[in-house]
Amino acid sequence: MSFSVFPQEITDYVLDFLHDNPKALRACAKTCRSWLPTSYLHLFANITFQSPASCSAFGTLLQDAPYLGQLVHDITFPMLFDTKHHDQQLGSAVVDVPIPTTAYAALSALKRLNLMMWNFDIYRYEGFASLHSVTHLNLHFCRFPSFHSFAVFIMSFPNLEDLNIRDVTWEIDSEPAMPLPSLDPSISRLRKLATGIVTSLPQFVAWLRASGLQCQISCVSVRCSSEDEATALRVLSSSIGDALQNLEVDWLLRKPISSPENYDVNARQSIKSLTLRFPIYNYQPLSWPTALLSSVVTSSELELLNLEIRLLGDLDCVEWRALRRILNSSSARSLKQVGMKVLVWPTARLPCQDIESFIRNYLPEISARGLLRFE
Repeated sequence: MSFSVFPQEITDYVLDFLHDNPKALRACAKTCRSWLPTSYLHLFANITFQSPASCSAFGTLLQDAPYLGQLVHDITFPMLFDTKHHDQQLGSAVVDVPIPTTAYAALSALKRLNLMMWNFDIYRYEGFASLHSVTHLNLHFCRFPSFHSFAVFIMSFPNLEDLNIRDVTWEIDSEPAMPLPSLDPSISRLRKLATGIVTSLPQFVAWLRASGLQCQISCVSVRCSSEDEATALRVLSSSIGDALQNLEVDWLLRKPISSPENYDVNARQSIKSLTLRFPIYNYQPLSWPTALLSSVVTSSELELLNLEIRLLGDLDCVEWRALRRILNSSSARSLKQVGMKVLVWPTARLPCQDIESFIRNYLPEISARGLLRFE
C-alpha cells in the first residue's frame, strides 16, 4: 500500500507518538521523504552527548547542515573527558571543547543548556557564551577559575529565565581585581532560581543584588547548611520583594541559628507557596520551621504549604503545638492545602501510632477541613 493515501497531518500525528523513541524515528526518517521533517523535529529536539566522538560528530553535522541547529531546543553536555588526563598532559593549558565555535551559531533556537561535571579551568566556554537564545541554564558539578568568570558566564545569556546551579565551585583566593558584570534591572528576565551547594552563597546573593538579576524572580529554591547561608536567604528574599511567589528551602543546619531574626524571610505580601525540606536528627528540637512559617504566614497570603521531613530521629522534635497555632491563626485563612511527606530512615524513633495518624492528631482542625495531604 502506498503511504501517499494518508494525509500528511495524519502521518505527522502518528509520528508525534514516537517523540521519545529515537530508534523508531531514525527508521521513519529513512522510510519516506515526507516523514523526514517530523522525524527530524523530534530527533534533534533534545540532544545528549554520550562520548567525545558523538560531540565532535554533531559539530561536524552542524557545519555541513546548519539548518538542523534550528530544531535543537535542549542540549546536555555531560563530562566527556578525563580531567586528570588533561591536567597531566596539558598542565594549566586551556583547551577547546570538540564542537567548533562556528557550529554554535547554528543553535539559534536553543532554549535549555545543561552542563554537568565541567571544569572551566580547562575548557573554554566562549562557544557556550554565544548561545543568546538560551532561557534555561543548568550547571551541576561545575568548577570555574574565579567568581568573576562564573558571573561573566551567567551574564552571557541575556534571555535567561531559569537558573539552576548545584555543586558549583570557584576559587576564592584568585579573585581578579576587576568589576563584576551588572544589568539594568528593568530588562532582567530571570524568573526562577535554584541553588544547591556553591562555594559562597552570600557572595552569589551579593552579586545578584548588585547586578540587578534578582528583581523579577518569582520562584526561589535554596539549600541552607550554615548560618551565613540562612542570612543570605533572608537578604535575597528581601531584595526580591513582592515578586517572590514560590519559596523552597532545603534546611540542613544541625545547630540552632544564633540570631532568631534570620528566620524572617521578609516575605511581604507575595509568597503563595512555601516548601520546607529538613531532616530531624536524634532528640534535637526544631524551632526554625515554625519561626520561618510564622514570618511568612504573618506577612503573606500563603495558599500552599509543603513539609518534607527526613526522619532520622524523633518526630516529637517538631514544635507541633506551635505549628497548630500558626495554621489555625487568622493570618493563615488563605491556606488551601498543607502537604506532608515523611521519609523514614532506619535510625528513626517512630511513634506508637502510624505517622499519618500522629500528625493528624496534632493538627486536627487542618485535618477536619480537608486541607491535610500525605504523600
